[in-house]
Amino acid sequence: MNNPLAVAEADIEPEAKPTKRQKALAAMLTTGVFLVVYILSVGPMAGIHRAADFKEFGQTLEVIYKPLVVIVKKDVRPFSTGLKWYINIFR
Repeated sequence: MNNPLAVAEADIEPEAKPTKRQKALAAMLTTGVFLVVYILSVGPMAGIHRAADFKEFGQTLEVIYKPLVVIVKKDVRPFSTGLKWYINIFR
């Protein structure tokens, strides 16, 4: 007896392994998405911190967002101006 599933599986080619270029592209895309989400999450977190008024939460946020805090404190333009504007949307 012929098994229709066995015939269908035989027709499917095994997936090709990703090339180095595809791996590099995937790594860059993943890193880019992470950075965008990281930067965009600072605004809502600042709003939550202000609403909660919980000291330890603020300290934790300052550690997590240390690179962005340094950019704002050192007034690295135009990034600090954009971050301040974005954070104030949520305050």
